[in-house]
Amino acid sequence: MDSIRVAAIAFAGVVLGALITGYFQWSSSKEQTNIRLVEVAIGVLRAKPIEEEEHLKALRNWAIKVVEDRSGTQFTQQERQALEKYALPYEPKFSPWSPEFSDKFAPLSGTDRYAPLPGKDK
Repeated sequence: MDSIRVAAIAFAGVVLGALITGYFQWSSSKEQTNIRLVEVAIGVLRAKPIEEEEHLKALRNWAIKVVEDRSGTQFTQQERQALEKYALPYEPKFSPWSPEFSDKFAPLSGTDRYAPLPGKDK
């Protein structure tokens, strides 16, 4: 009788452990999806709005809604109108595609890293 009880408790522990692990895996995956969607939405909002293009207005509205829904931030009506009319300000500080970077650094073979070119200041 005792061995059956021990086996049942062990089985319950294994099942419970699997369920908890699965939940955290699902939760983490869902969070990563939310992060990616917000990144895409912010990319859309960085683009300059074109008033004549109705489908682009719909895309900006989608992006605003995604940021609100996925980040838990609610914009005021004034903020929403500003996001609909203006691009988010964005200037990359250091990009591999900028001349300031590509003139001074070169990609390292087989990696996603860059190294200073000989004789160039950092």
